[in-house]
Amino acid sequence: MSIDSIKTMLETLCYYKDVEITHTFSKDEQPLLKISCVKNTDTLKVAFIQNETIEYYENAKEAACIIGKLVD
Repeated sequence: MSIDSIKTMLETLCYYKDVEITHTFSKDEQPLLKISCVKNTDTLKVAFIQNETIEYYENAKEAACIIGKLVD
């Protein structure tokens, strides 16, 4: 999946920021992270499943680059 495709998907998540939508990214059928847009904001919440940490991103491209490296 290209960085631009991921970025577009993240922007779409934030377009619908008044509802909770979560997308799970997997690699080799193993879930890596869950991403959602914090309700009523443009902040992306990235929950890393293996180490149970959460990071927040204000920039969709920055988040897309992080995700792209993990799922590549």
